[in-house]
Amino acid sequence: MPRINLEGGIHMITKFAIRFLRQTEGLTQKQFAEKVGISEGLLNNIESGYKRVSKNVSQKVTRAYNLSEEDLKFFDEVYERMMKTIKKAE
Repeated sequence: MPRINLEGGIHMITKFAIRFLRQTEGLTQKQFAEKVGISEGLLNNIESGYKRVSKNVSQKVTRAYNLSEEDLKFFDEVYERMMKTIKKAE
């Protein structure tokens, strides 16, 4: 599985993907932040929607989880489907 090249700005990992990865592994925000190499406060702000996921954070997450471009596309597709479902329900 090829590693994604975030230098070219192909995809940025979403806050939903980050929360999904963390919760799937059963990690606290502190544990996940340590694993990825960011501060717990930054992770909290990302998951709460106060901060956007930077290229640097995206790179750290993809490296820590060995994610590919296809993996990130999957998260993007799931997010888009969720948003369409929510809009239809409104």
